[in-house]
Amino acid sequence: STRTASRQVFDHPQVTAREMRRSLTHPAAGDVEMPGSPMNFAGADTALDRHPPTLGEHTAEVLVELGYSEPELESLREDGVL
Repeated sequence: STRTASRQVFDHPQVTAREMRRSLTHPAAGDVEMPGSPMNFAGADTALDRHPPTLGEHTAEVLVELGYSEPELESLREDGVL
């Protein structure tokens, strides 16, 4: 079949042989398994060091990169925007 369920993918012998199964802890979802990179390079670290972001988790960080000041962010927080 051209479509494979995620559990079938994780249990596939090739995924196991290539050590593509990665586990991490997500703040909302708890312990989750994620697919690792299908590409492996000698000496390269392919560990997953960050969980998928929760809704709004990086909003302030992105706004700072876009030029918002801390007082502007605080105003947005007070207004319930952040």
